[in-house]
Amino acid sequence: MSSWMERVRNASPILIFLAWTGWITGEYWALGDLSYLHIHDNADQLIPTYVWLTDSWQRLLSANIVPVLGGVDRLSTTAAFHLFHLPFLVLPMWLANAVVIAFQRFILGYFTFRFMEDVLRLKRPLAMLAGIAHTLVWVEHGEMRLMHGMNEAGFPLLLWALCTINLDRKTWMAWAVGLGVLFGLSMDAISATPFFLSTSLLCAWGVREDGRSWRSALRLSMVAGLFLLTSLPFLWQTLMAITANAGGSHRADWGHHNAFWHEISLLYRFVPATLFRWSGA
Repeated sequence: MSSWMERVRNASPILIFLAWTGWITGEYWALGDLSYLHIHDNADQLIPTYVWLTDSWQRLLSANIVPVLGGVDRLSTTAAFHLFHLPFLVLPMWLANAVVIAFQRFILGYFTFRFMEDVLRLKRPLAMLAGIAHTLVWVEHGEMRLMHGMNEAGFPLLLWALCTINLDRKTWMAWAVGLGVLFGLSMDAISATPFFLSTSLLCAWGVREDGRSWRSALRLSMVAGLFLLTSLPFLWQTLMAITANAGGSHRADWGHHNAFWHEISLLYRFVPATLFRWSGA
């Protein structure tokens, strides 16, 4: 056991998570264009849209999808430019899909590990197991989903960054802008942004050693605000489309159900409280 623990401590975490990512995503790339492709919300709508938009740079960056008779307003279809469009420009569809899914899983697992080791001070083998376990937990009906972008996958990265940014150096502004651009170009659940950001901020206030001072708390809030301002321009057209079309959606009345608000209250009560409890253990 001790020799195994020692090998884990000495191994490169990046290489371990790259190898693990390759293994758990093998069904999406190992058989080439015969590899597995999830149907619901992927092959039936999202991937065809990605392939359609990435036929050329001109089409990808245009306001309208011009080859269609009369054009198609991209605002009405929320087909805004997305970071995960880029692999579909240069790779076959099946490989581009696998690259995106592998990227999601790597970011999710690696930064869960970094958060556990750097912030909660778990020993490296335990922190690695936590990161590996998280890549197995985050699934929807047993699937890895292209459509989720950096939503759940990016949360550990955002949490780790807010908890470890050096607030005494000017690089905190570069971190905030960089993360804002990354998330603005790669998130799908736009309406979840306030919850992701506020929960990460609450956790950072609780677990940072300097988070209890007013100066650090204020600067940390400035990081979150700059992140939001940087990401907003990339999300704006999607937000406008949601505002214009949400009333006609079958989900329009979800907010009126008690279950909806119960889930929101659980988010704010359970996640920060759990992390505070861990940090004090």
